[in-house]
Amino acid sequence: MNRWLHSFKYAYEGLSYAYSTQKNMRFHFFAGIIVLIFAIYFELPQLEILFVCTVICLVIVMELINTAIEKTIDLTVKDKHPIAKIAKDVAAAAVLVSAVFAVIVGLVVFYNPILIWINGEFVKTHEISRVITLVVLSLVFLCTIVIQQTIFNKKNTTQINLMSALNASALTMVVLSDTNAIHILLTCFISILLVSVLLAQKEIKISSILYGGVLGTILTLFIYFFI
Repeated sequence: MNRWLHSFKYAYEGLSYAYSTQKNMRFHFFAGIIVLIFAIYFELPQLEILFVCTVICLVIVMELINTAIEKTIDLTVKDKHPIAKIAKDVAAAAVLVSAVFAVIVGLVVFYNPILIWINGEFVKTHEISRVITLVVLSLVFLCTIVIQQTIFNKKNTTQINLMSALNASALTMVVLSDTNAIHILLTCFISILLVSVLLAQKEIKISSILYGGVLGTILTLFIYFFI
């Protein structure tokens, strides 16, 4: 478990670095957040939500690979070199292609819902399905990183624990949407176990876990009641 948590920590640090240093990555994050909000609001079908989440993930992954390639080239090549330029340009092209594909998917997926909404025929059912729950968790994931990098880092305060935020979000969704007491109790038990594992890690502060739990709960409640 400790090895897995450390792997998660290193991956999170890499994602945070890319967000804080790459302007395009920040744009992709905000675009992804907006698209996921629209996906929840329009209550897209399961297959369309899968397409939306796939292209968001694809663009972010391409930007991460592009950043890794750029930093590797900067480390190994001190002077300008035509092959180094080609490598950077090709990596940037991969990001561009994925971004164009994401825009095309977005236009196809949201065209009819937006058209119905403009015509005043859209009726929201306010149903929270399992797929919407996963979208909410994805939204909490993106928002937590954005808030950490834009607000908490500037104040040089305690870090927000991402796993704690996702844990609190999942627990909140279950409590709000599930009427089965056994399911709620089991979810609470699993959440407590996860928090216990986090508390056992010496490098993770209690305040960091607390901030993550509060943020995950607040974001989920906001999404649940206002979107």
